[in-house]
Amino acid sequence: MKYKIMNPPDIYQKVDEAYQNNHQRLINFFQHHGYDEQQAEQLTDSMKRAVFFLETHEYERGDIEIQLRKEVRTRLKKEAEALKKAKPTIEQLAPQLNWDEIFELRLEQIKTHEFNKTRAGKNKSLELALYPLFWRVNKFGRGQSEQVNIVYDLFVEFGLDDYGKIYSTKDIEIDEKEQKGRIRKQFQQKAFKAKDYYAKLGLI
Repeated sequence: MKYKIMNPPDIYQKVDEAYQNNHQRLINFFQHHGYDEQQAEQLTDSMKRAVFFLETHEYERGDIEIQLRKEVRTRLKKEAEALKKAKPTIEQLAPQLNWDEIFELRLEQIKTHEFNKTRAGKNKSLELALYPLFWRVNKFGRGQSEQVNIVYDLFVEFGLDDYGKIYSTKDIEIDEKEQKGRIRKQFQQKAFKAKDYYAKLGLI
């Protein structure tokens, strides 16, 4: 099946549209899973970027990932160049600040951006978009198993790939337990590793 390649501006628009179209659906989903109205609204807010990828076929997600990486890397490169050019002028305007440290921190953030240090993959953008959900559920005091369970149920709710279906490969049967293990390794563990990293940079 051939999919239409979208430009980054079109992708960003689709991301916003997917969130708006599924806003109430997400609130209902989280309330059904035992969260009160305020918590459900906060969890829904954490899904702003993720819901689009949940609704997108895995083949198309790979193409979108490539387009987004190209655009983001170009933007980051331009920002780094602009920072270096602007540094002398900004230092004169506010000499009381330690601009060497400020610029070094921002350049480090650009250098270590996820799209600069990782390879493209069909689930990378979804992985990044789900970070806030894992962090928020954890903040509400829910344990690791419940975090995995709710993401699994989200994947099933939105029909993501083969989640919620039992199937077999050459060596193993892929059942619910195996699929939840995949979520734990590919999404949850990376979310909390990333949280530690972002905290060190002062971004969260």
